[in-house]
Amino acid sequence: MKNHLLEVFINEECDDHTRNLLISEIENLKESGICEKRTFEFNIFNIEIDLVGKKVHIDDDIDLSDGGSTIVTLEAFYNALQGINQ
Repeated sequence: MKNHLLEVFINEECDDHTRNLLISEIENLKESGICEKRTFEFNIFNIEIDLVGKKVHIDDDIDLSDGGSTIVTLEAFYNALQGINQ
């Protein structure tokens, strides 16, 4: 996994429930095509899934520096959720 913030999210906040919720939501959004963006607020991280741009914005609420926010591809995020290292 190349992106540090993605790795921190997966390791520190992404329990089985969160992982399954996000995987399910990505799959449902892809199938329905109704929603272009969807935001999830967790304890430390906010996740915005952008289907049109095929990217995911990860925002760390605690780290207000530039390092507390990143954008990864939807594919990299989805693979990380499934435990597939890039």
